[in-house]
Amino acid sequence: MKLYTNLPPPAKEDIKEEREIFNELWAILKRFYFIENQDEIWESLIRETTETYNKHKCQLAKGMILAIINHLEKLSKNRQNQN
Repeated sequence: MKLYTNLPPPAKEDIKEEREIFNELWAILKRFYFIENQDEIWESLIRETTETYNKHKCQLAKGMILAIINHLEKLSKNRQNQN
């Protein structure tokens, strides 16, 4: 596999939206990492991720949001099964 090491790095202004999406979703992932099986907490997660999606309305945000929700759900279920 060929590595494209000669590609120039993007400037901050070139990836502004991507950086915002990553930062916002990283903060959400950290905030909800130890999510419990309580409807109000899950509703809060859905509300925050919906706000992020509505702000950016792009496939990158949608895909990352779905991946984060699935990841948090798996973590939550694994913790429940350990107890």
